[in-house]
Amino acid sequence: MRVLISTNIPSPYRWLFWNQLSEKCELSVVFESKRAKNRDASWYSDAPPKFTDIYLNGFQYGEESAASIGMVKYFLSRKYDVKVLGGYSSLSDMLTILAMKLCRQKYILDIDGAIEHDESGFKRWIKGFFIRGAQLYLSPSQVSDQYLMSYGVRKEQLRRFRFTSLLEQDIFDAPSTEDEKRTLREALHMGEEKIVLSVGSFIHRKGFDILLESFANMPKTIGCYLVGGVPTREYLALVEKYKLENVHFVGHLSKEELVKYYRAADCFAFPTRYDIWGLVVNEALSRGLPVVTTDRCVSGLEMIEQGKNGFLIPSENPSALREKILSITQNEQLHQEMSLHALETARDYTIERMVDAYFSAFREVISGFQ
Repeated sequence: MRVLISTNIPSPYRWLFWNQLSEKCELSVVFESKRAKNRDASWYSDAPPKFTDIYLNGFQYGEESAASIGMVKYFLSRKYDVKVLGGYSSLSDMLTILAMKLCRQKYILDIDGAIEHDESGFKRWIKGFFIRGAQLYLSPSQVSDQYLMSYGVRKEQLRRFRFTSLLEQDIFDAPSTEDEKRTLREALHMGEEKIVLSVGSFIHRKGFDILLESFANMPKTIGCYLVGGVPTREYLALVEKYKLENVHFVGHLSKEELVKYYRAADCFAFPTRYDIWGLVVNEALSRGLPVVTTDRCVSGLEMIEQGKNGFLIPSENPSALREKILSITQNEQLHQEMSLHALETARDYTIERMVDAYFSAFREVISGFQ
């Protein structure tokens, strides 16, 4: 089976997935560009590809998008049995969709996630035109299904996959013991009794300012560690305003270093204002951490069971975030139960299961799904 997939840049979590998928089919991946403007070189995978990687020479715009008519050539080729478009919003995507529709070619549309938001009538019409027309749709969540159906996609066209960046071997067998945490915290110079971890880019959309505000009246025995880079002036101003001696900023970490922070923590907070998925939720659950995130985080909406493996809160709500962090860190029995459920949830979200879902959709297309 010869499969062609398009995407914008060689994301490391997707790279691992493509290498696994290539064991089931003859896979080619066409990239809009080799690098994104907002990504450091260390972010990219250094694993050799087991698939055919094709890089287009196009005009790069924005942070992670490019325009190249070259993608059209590959998708109109008769060389491939299955064609999967990894988006519908870049200029390359739109040119390819137009060509595929004009030539009556079949393709699958794959999205990492989506959540409904207000849009003008004209913009919504344009978006609907480019979303509709695929034979099948690979969607990671119920809210993403609803989003696609609101643009005219039929329910019977939807296929679910478990979006993740983790292999089965990456899921921990059990939560950290207190002895393990104590040893790790000494090595990482963590002085507080309880640790809240958050990971992500230090940008407004991620809501770290909300997390800082939630720590304004937090007991000093609870430490907050934010991993993601250099703190902004806004973050530093909030630390000074609220005298947050128990808040610590940590720069970019390797995967191995970051695992130590996950294992040393008691709770994971992700107060995002908007995320079409949020892979850090997968990562935290896979380390046995209860997660507090917002109702604007698609991975949270799909994976978090309220009060069982974490909590969902309204976005822009520091007091609700503080309350749920305290619920987890001050109730040991609840924390232990949530940690076990977190691992149970994570075991359903592996790259191996993701590969199976994609391959099943490919076989449907070849068998003549109507």
